Amino acid sequence: PRSWWLNASGSHDLADPKVPRGPLAAVGSPSFLGVPCELLGSKGETDCVSMQYLGNGRAMDPEQTGVDVVQLWDTNVYALNWLWLRYIYNNCWEREPHKANLFYVPLPIHELHPRSADPATWPATVEQSKKYYAYVKQTLQAKETFQRCGGCDHVIVLSRFTAHFHDHEAAKTGGFRNRDPFWGRMMKISYEGPVHPGLINTARPSIFHPTSDKDVKTWMDHVFSRERERSATLLPSSRPWMTYLTKECSRRDACSVPHPAGNSSRRYDFAVREYLSHTFSIQPGGEGATRRAFFDSLICGCIPVVFSGVTLRDKFPEIAGPADHQYLSSYYRFFGSDLRWLEKVA
Repeated sequence: PRSWWLNASGSHDLADPKVPRGPLAAVGSPSFLGVPCELLGSKGETDCVSMQYLGNGRAMDPEQTGVDVVQLWDTNVYALNWLWLRYIYNNCWEREPHKANLFYVPLPIHELHPRSADPATWPATVEQSKKYYAYVKQTLQAKETFQRCGGCDHVIVLSRFTAHFHDHEAAKTGGFRNRDPFWGRMMKISYEGPVHPGLINTARPSIFHPTSDKDVKTWMDHVFSRERERSATLLPSSRPWMTYLTKECSRRDACSVPHPAGNSSRRYDFAVREYLSHTFSIQPGGEGATRRAFFDSLICGCIPVVFSGVTLRDKFPEIAGPADHQYLSSYYRFFGSDLRWLEKVA
């Protein structure tokens, strides 16, 4: 429905002249999928703060990060679909369908997933979601551009792990399933998934959104000029498997376990300062085998230490994650189809 269009400058029209042009234009978003912010509550994965500036998220505080040469952003890990939509709109949007050679299908898959949707604030039931997906299928099948190869030139962005859509039960996936043959011919863009010809795992959204080559050079000059401690930093979380690592790291001079004070919403600002001040960062598994912080650590010039291997999977499966969801297998296509890409990056 029209009310679900991305509300970019107080207008529902993406072609509104008030929307700034140019790559990755920063535009405020007063609502989320047409739902007023005050109705969304404080659910972190889908709140309005995470979707500010069309997916960039909250602008980080320079006093907290210690960075004033470029603007950094607290980009939500599940904002990948909005970043794609904004990139297409600003860089390669073809208004005449018959001239296009790639079609992006902007489905709210993450927002309709049970792990994201809050029954108190999100009105869609599983049955409503199923009806919505049925409507989308019917609409696409009626289009000439879809009929020419059955959707082989269409792209879907999954802002959650692909594993979250394996179930046969629609109630567990919000109505979208990987095994649905209708979506089978479409290319999927996601992160942390198995090696599959129909899937490209891209890097997770990061803190850095340059708008020019000058921004990139400015940031690189800043990163390489930083004075760093010859030690590692471990930013702990409440996950149970972090307890052992936190304890061991605290006992060693070569490893730091900082405890940020103050507003928890600014915690990631503090993390950026840590990555810019240390040579290494400890990156155990997060919700999955890989982490957003891995990419932010790389961007900050801090060498990430990752965990994998058969022995680790036997003793600490939560840290290691599934064998085919490791950094090497998940991102090898993104980093050049070389299974040794991680060594080269390091």
